[in-house]
Amino acid sequence: MKKTALIIILLLFILTNVFCYVALDKRSIDINAVKGAYHNIIVEPVYGNITDPAGMPFDLTGDDVKYVSVNETSAILGGREIAQWSMHSNFAPVEIKVEAPDLTMVESYSGKDESQSISYFLYFPYRYMDESEKSAEGVMKVTSGDSVCVFTISGINIKNKDGSIEGKRIDTGTFPVRFMLSKDSSDNIENYEPGLYTANVTITVDGTQ
Repeated sequence: MKKTALIIILLLFILTNVFCYVALDKRSIDINAVKGAYHNIIVEPVYGNITDPAGMPFDLTGDDVKYVSVNETSAILGGREIAQWSMHSNFAPVEIKVEAPDLTMVESYSGKDESQSISYFLYFPYRYMDESEKSAEGVMKVTSGDSVCVFTISGINIKNKDGSIEGKRIDTGTFPVRFMLSKDSSDNIENYEPGLYTANVTITVDGTQ
């Protein structure tokens, strides 16, 4: 109530003194720079309502997360988009390690205190320029419950003005992270207790110059 009252008072003050107010314009910019080794992995979750075509939370019984057979080149078309991701580095090659535990129930809607877990896949599409300056693309498929899923990505040469090679860099572009139930979980999803299921996925980037 105090915050609301303060806002109202300030608005009234501004309105009653509008003719003596001098408008000011202000801009700012944040500058970020790096000397030496650099990694920047960006993962932005998509949040919304359960009825939205993308994002979290989502219905575990929905058709958009049901298991379908895909290969790594078409996996970008399977599953539900739950986040956006990209990776940038002046290391090459780099290892991307993803640890994805199974979904576990944290809140039961039926009142039953059962320890249940649901297995799933995550798909991380990527595209970048490789050492031969050609476009390289693929999909990192992560299986939940594995200890760590490891993927290696090379990079394009960083050239000086004289053409000499200073190092390598990787910029994967921004792509959707997609979620899909495993075949076993998808086939048996109706047998799981209704409730809230969560998992904390850890992504680690490791590389050398």
